[in-house]
Amino acid sequence: MNEMSFKDRFLVVIRSFLLQASFNYERFQNIGFLFIILPFLKRIYKDDPAQLRNSLLRHLDIFNTNPYMSCFVVGNIIKMEMLKEDEKKIINIKQALACAFASIGDRIFWARLRVLTSILTLLLFLIFYFFSSINSEAIAVCVISSLIFYSFSSIYIRWIGTDYGWKYGGERNCGIDTFNWNRWIRILSRIGFFLITISILLIFFIYGYLYIGNNNKDIVFYVSIPIISFLLQRYFRKNKKSIFYPVISFIIISFILASIW
Repeated sequence: MNEMSFKDRFLVVIRSFLLQASFNYERFQNIGFLFIILPFLKRIYKDDPAQLRNSLLRHLDIFNTNPYMSCFVVGNIIKMEMLKEDEKKIINIKQALACAFASIGDRIFWARLRVLTSILTLLLFLIFYFFSSINSEAIAVCVISSLIFYSFSSIYIRWIGTDYGWKYGGERNCGIDTFNWNRWIRILSRIGFFLITISILLIFFIYGYLYIGNNNKDIVFYVSIPIISFLLQRYFRKNKKSIFYPVISFIIISFILASIW
């Protein structure tokens, strides 16, 4: 059996949204992980209550990974449980995959897709601002469109993660190198840089159109804002600082410029 049924994949994806519903600071996502695989464990060990109990207890051990990438781990573990693999092997692979996909997921979703969603919202807002008008409907379109983009990405990775995890469960690589993750991370980084550049150019164009024609001296102040924000982001990124540093620095500099202008 090389593929999981549609019904089972759907079940895993739906239940995976509750992975962190019982998050705790002792064993993190362990209860949520067990909740996802529970129907499958009951099915696998339906004729052996003792083995079912043992499987439940071993999956209550510590578990922590990126929630969007969790289905890669779930698919692997369900397949290994079905194949009745050695208990120690199951636990070791589970923890190794949790760490690996936590790193991959954080770099893709937290560091890139989340930022891309924010940039997309800003870009749509600027487009409406210049070519149409800003009202409640326009703001709703900006927010909802970005949320659809992010939600689709998260659901898609859960769906394919379940399939690939199941397909390669128990094998040596466990499907972790099925995708060129570094390549996708680079692509997302370049897309983010491109969208930021487009946003900055659009801001320049908007303020240039509105103020230069009127010889308004405030144009220097308004144009300097996106330049400063861009330079701050690149500086702190180069020095491997969190997003907190450029945001706070930008707020402080903005207040200083506004007060002396």
